[in-house]
Amino acid sequence: MKLLSFYYLKNETEFNEINLEGISKANIVLEPTPLYSIETKEKIGYIKINMFSTEKQELQSKNINFFLEKENLILNTLSSNIITQNNDATYKILSASNFNNIFLDIQGFITIIDKISFNEVYIKIIDPNREINAIGKEPEIITQTMSTFTITYTENSPLLPGGLSFENNFTIKESKQTIINYYKYILNVDLPSDSIIIYGIGATELIGAYYYAIQKILDKDITISTNTNDPFYTLCKSITTIIPKTKWEKNNNTADLIINVSPNNPNGRITDLQNVLLNQYILYDVVYDTPQFTGKFESVNKKFFEDFKKNNNLSFVNSFSKMGLPGIRTGYLITRNTNILKYVNEYLIKNSLVPNNIGITLSREAYYRFFSKKEWYIEINEKIKKRYIQFKIIALKYDLTILNYTEFVPYIYVNRSDIWWLNKFNITTLSGIDFEDTPQNSRFNLLINDNDWEEFILRTL
Repeated sequence: MKLLSFYYLKNETEFNEINLEGISKANIVLEPTPLYSIETKEKIGYIKINMFSTEKQELQSKNINFFLEKENLILNTLSSNIITQNNDATYKILSASNFNNIFLDIQGFITIIDKISFNEVYIKIIDPNREINAIGKEPEIITQTMSTFTITYTENSPLLPGGLSFENNFTIKESKQTIINYYKYILNVDLPSDSIIIYGIGATELIGAYYYAIQKILDKDITISTNTNDPFYTLCKSITTIIPKTKWEKNNNTADLIINVSPNNPNGRITDLQNVLLNQYILYDVVYDTPQFTGKFESVNKKFFEDFKKNNNLSFVNSFSKMGLPGIRTGYLITRNTNILKYVNEYLIKNSLVPNNIGITLSREAYYRFFSKKEWYIEINEKIKKRYIQFKIIALKYDLTILNYTEFVPYIYVNRSDIWWLNKFNITTLSGIDFEDTPQNSRFNLLINDNDWEEFILRTL
């Protein structure tokens, strides 16, 4: 049998989600209290309490003991209470005793002072043994804003959304127009009228198709490098191992093809074109150049887009994954070079990787409902900025050095290894090895869902 302490945290979102007649939220702010084992004295977790009050009454003090035996929560108090279990980890106490502020004294008892009438109290036990994934494969807090998103797929027709058939001239034209509008009205970039938009199954596949296209155009073994300084995500290098006659060369400004990620993953560095040769091909990955990350309704790659209008050897790739739609596996490449169009399409058809029309249709409808609305980006960016601030406080507490150049990416790169994060907080992060950097550094994803972020904060207290 374990003697438990518990905490609750004021959470406006949860308060607002619960609508109980005659109940108003309690104006309570307390420091969270960890849950300890009475035998080992070690911290074994936390308990979360949300309280709802109707009126404030006289000051009063009480003691309550909480015990956890097997999977049953037993409440032993001075007054009779009814406990019902809502799910595996949440318990609801009906007709709870009158109390407000809660503190844990050194004997392990919970002292309750400042009497308030509570109609319902919810207790959630948070499991510290659960591994939190902060590696960063999914933009969970963005997807959360779209999780009720539904559309109707139909045959392709000028009066219907389409998606069930192969793309036709009307639906593909309408879809591509939403991309042009996105750059014009959200990023303040007017794409040239001869811009060619090529859809693919994600940005990664299109990068491979672009490597293939340049090798075909030059008709020789080609070298590929980057102007983006280390750390640099190794994916772009790895793709050369599956595309014939391509070779990655580090720090080669005279390579046949230069690929830059800007803002850079993981540190947010903006990469300007450097020493561009007359016949050199340049590909930019601009997946993080979007207002929900940068906080700007203009591109942070202004110089690139200016040069893009003048030089048809420049192209760029983007994806809907970081826009909150990773599941549709849809991205696009924009170029002004018809030879690149020819060979990219050849690669896609040759490998049976033609884009799925369902993904294209869904991304188009997502533009109308989300991507065209500035307030949608602002809401997400404000949440990410708040998390940056919270992380900086944690960094001070644990003597972490933040290695970011900007806050234009939804990641924080720090001087602690992935092993350190796992041992210290049971959180998985992406090792610096994945960026050809020291394993003593790692990348923390700020886009984890709200529950995981809250639990991360609690584990660092």
